Amino acid sequence: MVIHVTAQYSFELIHGVSEIYDATGFTLEKDGYYYSFGNRSNYYTNIQEPLVLKIGEDGVMVQESSFFKQDTMYGFHYAHPKPNGNFLVLGYLKHYQDSRHNTIYVCELTSNLEVVWEKMDTIPFDSPYSGIEMENTLITPDGLILLQGKFTLEQYGSSNFVFFAKYDLNGNQVDFVSHLNCVDHNIGSTLFYDVDSTAFFLIGRLTHDIAYRNYIKFGLDLNVIESGEFENNTSFLFDPISAVRLSNGNAILANRSTEITGSDYSDLEMRLYDENFNLIKDTIINHDERVCIPNLRGLGYVNEDNIWVATFERIPETGIMGTEVFRLFVFDKHLKLKGEKVFGGDTRYWFWDLLATSDGGCLLTGQIPEFEGSDFANCYFIKVMPDDVLTEVSESKFDHKTKVFPVPVNDFLNINNIQKPSKLIIYDLVGRQLASYQINIGDNIIKLGLLESGVYIGVIIQNGNVFENLKIMKK
Repeated sequence: MVIHVTAQYSFELIHGVSEIYDATGFTLEKDGYYYSFGNRSNYYTNIQEPLVLKIGEDGVMVQESSFFKQDTMYGFHYAHPKPNGNFLVLGYLKHYQDSRHNTIYVCELTSNLEVVWEKMDTIPFDSPYSGIEMENTLITPDGLILLQGKFTLEQYGSSNFVFFAKYDLNGNQVDFVSHLNCVDHNIGSTLFYDVDSTAFFLIGRLTHDIAYRNYIKFGLDLNVIESGEFENNTSFLFDPISAVRLSNGNAILANRSTEITGSDYSDLEMRLYDENFNLIKDTIINHDERVCIPNLRGLGYVNEDNIWVATFERIPETGIMGTEVFRLFVFDKHLKLKGEKVFGGDTRYWFWDLLATSDGGCLLTGQIPEFEGSDFANCYFIKVMPDDVLTEVSESKFDHKTKVFPVPVNDFLNINNIQKPSKLIIYDLVGRQLASYQINIGDNIIKLGLLESGVYIGVIIQNGNVFENLKIMKK
């Protein structure tokens, strides 16, 4: 199933296979295309294989590739462009008879999504280590690929100590270091360089030498230099966490906060530090829901005066009933909120990655349920441009968003909360117009008896312009 909606330079794309769990996360922009790397899982056959999607700048799906291996479960996690135009891809691998993901998978992938070579790098640790989780990646000053992850301990059943691995662009491991006294407690830590790129910081919910820490600083030799807590007298630093460095050396951190609403972790916190991590400004944006930021990258920028940040409701990932919204924010380099916009309201969302695009926009990548209450997921992409968000208004109220239900629908579709006289046009997935309806201010009931079972795109027109795009699933 592919659903594509576009307006000007923005787009919305849903892509998936029925009764399959598709999960893409880490996304790159290269030569006019977006590449998203993840995995595809079939719960019936117990098959998990890597999935890569190639998307045009207009949001059209160009190519999809998955890579099956007999008796093997594996997936892609990170990718870096190579000078020859290909990608060096990092992921994880295990065989069916092994209960642990204990092998780092490395391959070279062409821009046409063909594997050139592949290598498997089994981590040399035995029980009680139950496997590895990949957390972050960087390119080192000498052009190597740095992968940071953590081991999980069987006896505790939770994430534990940190490891680093370096690879050259031919997939050869050139260094490996593990730190049993450095513990990463949860998901969504971040890794970024010091001002002069002579060291890097791991930031998250950490422990070093049995003491709670916000950060652990490592040298380029992968050994610990120091650890500590960032100055902040108002709130704790909770994950997920993302960080960027500005051209003047200052750092911006985004994380979820407990300051206003207690243990619900319901707020977005933005922190501005100088190059020595002295706190300059701390801003907390209150939400009525439990929210967090994407685990891989929750903020990013191309223009320092337009720094993108995303939040979505913090919910379990599958089998969820109901609907939610998600938000995109734009801040300047002084953490002034320049704009905020609310999206969604039609299904549940969970996001993994935020990519600031070369045209000044933002591409948010994640998953949505195949249908309400489903344990299967489709890939979801939304591309937003600054003009869509830069309102200088603190919030766009969700109360004004159109409410469309039920999902899926039988013969009668409810379209509520219409603010102006409008028109609903229904298209099939290849763009052919099938029906047109007038909809009035307030609540409307639309009879869809002539439509066959399937997936359709609905477009609400107000004053001759596209006001909203809908996905309509008819039983």
